[in-house]
Amino acid sequence: MFSWLASEEMGHIKILEKQWEKVKEEGMWLSEEGYCSYGDISNPIECTEFPSDSEAKGELKEDAPELEILKEAIAAERQATSFYADLAKNTSDPSGKAMLEKLSRVEQGHLDLLEEEHEWLRRSKEFFTVHRFTLPSSA
Repeated sequence: MFSWLASEEMGHIKILEKQWEKVKEEGMWLSEEGYCSYGDISNPIECTEFPSDSEAKGELKEDAPELEILKEAIAAERQATSFYADLAKNTSDPSGKAMLEKLSRVEQGHLDLLEEEHEWLRRSKEFFTVHRFTLPSSA
C-alpha cells in the first residue's frame, strides 16, 4: 500500500513540476489534457474498493509499528488534502482550479484509505488489500 501511495505522489510531483514550468514560461495553467499527458492523477479511491473480511491478509503483531506509521501518513494526507483545496479556492484560473481540486480529491481518497486501514488494523489486527493493489504473500 505504501509503495502504491508513493508512486501516486511521484506522479503528482511530475505533474506539478510540468505545471511550474508552464507557468514560468507562458504564465498559463495546463489543461486537464495537458497535465494528464505528463503523469497520472488517479481517480480517488472509493469505499467500494475496500475489501471484504474474507480478503484480509497477514497478521499484525501486538507491538507492530504499523499503527504509528499509519497515523503519520494520515496526518500527511490530511495536510495535503487541505493544502490543495486551499490553493484551489485561491486560484482564479479555471484550469488551475480544476487541477488543484482534483489533486485535493485524490489526496482525500488516500486519506480515506489510510483511515480505513488504521481502523481495520486497530479492530481486526489483519492487513487488508484494496483492489488497486495487492500485498505480497507472506510465504
